[in-house]
Parts: sequence; C-alpha cells; structure tokens
Amino acid sequence: MNDKDLNIVWVCTQCNQNFLFYSDVQDHKASTGHSKIYKFDLLSGRMIDRIEMS
Repeated sequence: MNDKDLNIVWVCTQCNQNFLFYSDVQDHKASTGHSKIYKFDLLSGRMIDRIEMS
C-alpha cells in the first residue's frame, strides 16, 4: 500500500456502503452479489473509476 491508497474510497451504488480496501470490495461482492462499485478520490471528491464487477 502506498500513501495514495489512503486517499481512495470505494462506494457500492446498490447499498451505499463504503470501503477503504479493495479486498473488502471483493468480499462485499461475494457476500451480497452487488456489482456496481465506484472508486472516489477523497481529496477532490471526484469519481476515479466505475467498476462493473461480474
């Protein structure tokens, strides 16, 4: 993990749950079946990436 990783938050758009680690995103997807996850930069508030996990 590097310092930039601490400026990222992942948000599930299906239940609005937030995650700080990608491994938690993967666990959430496996346990809930939710697949629409957005990656945001905490400092700017801007969306970095939209991930449709299958």
